Order: sequence, then C-alpha cells, then structure tokens
Amino acid sequence: METPPQNFQQPPSPADYSNSADDQQLKLLSIFYYIMAGLSACGGAFGILYIVLGGAVAAAPQSSVQGATPAQASAVFMGIGGFILILCLLVAALDFMVARGLAQRKSLTLIYIVAGLTCLSVPIGTALGIFTFVVLGRPSVQAQFKR
Repeated sequence: METPPQNFQQPPSPADYSNSADDQQLKLLSIFYYIMAGLSACGGAFGILYIVLGGAVAAAPQSSVQGATPAQASAVFMGIGGFILILCLLVAALDFMVARGLAQRKSLTLIYIVAGLTCLSVPIGTALGIFTFVVLGRPSVQAQFKR
C-alpha cells in the first residue's frame, strides 16, 4: 500500500470555506431586511398622521361631544400616534440591525429573535422570517457566524 507524499494535505472541511449559495442567500436576506426596515419606517407616517389629527382636534372650536372635551380627544389621538411612531421606528431599527448582522455574520441570537417577530408581519414578514430560519438552520451558515 502506498503512503501519500509528504506534502499531501487534507482537503478543507465545509466549515473552512464559505459556500457561494449560502453567501448569496445571506446577501438577499440582508437586502430584504433593509427593505423591511424602510417599510417599517414609512409605517411611522401613520403615527405622525395621528399626531397631526390630535393637534387639529385640539385647535378645533371648543365644544363638548358626549362628555369628551377636545383636549381629551386630542390626547388620545396624540397618544395613539406616538405609540405607532415609536413602535414603527423600533421595528425599523431592529430590522436594520438584523440586515447589518447578516452582512457581517454577527448577532445570530438577535437575528433569530427578530426573525421570529418578523413572522408576525403577515404575509411578507412571515415569508421573510421563515426564509431566515431555513437559511440560518444550515450547518454551513452556522459555521460562518461562528468565525
């Protein structure tokens, strides 16, 4: 039986090099999360609309409608608008951080958490979240995040 030559090296394991298909899918995921961040930030416009409506109600002529004063109605509109705005900007920031984490192969735990929350945004977010779980479930992709 022949012995291998002295300069013989073992072939690299799958974890030693990155798979181009995995890289391509991670790049697509990153782009899609950037798009989701933009859409979430645009959703904050509804919060701004509610805040403007609250200001318009406060500026309206003073009259009482079934016991509610314009100041109370204005506070409700502005509160709802502020909540929507803060929530949309928070989701946009999380999506942006996930997109960066996917591009840099960092923050795997954050990516899993946000992917689960993204699944609640039916139907686009659900597809994106499931796609994220499928891609990140591969051992070759896991190895890229462990480096």
